[in-house]
Amino acid sequence: MVICLDTIYEYPAIGAFLGLLEADIRSGRNLTTLKDDLAQTMLVNANHWVDLDEDIDGEVAI
Repeated sequence: MVICLDTIYEYPAIGAFLGLLEADIRSGRNLTTLKDDLAQTMLVNANHWVDLDEDIDGEVAI
């Protein structure tokens, strides 16, 4: 979803993916546990505050 002033645009592919994900979760299909290293990293960073408005310094790899 992209928010531009007072207008919200939704991308159909994202909506379709989220609908598929919701259906899988509701039915209990295609669900597995998190890998241990990912779960541990999430727990370590659970209380890490991030300023989403902060400028990005340096290069970013996506």
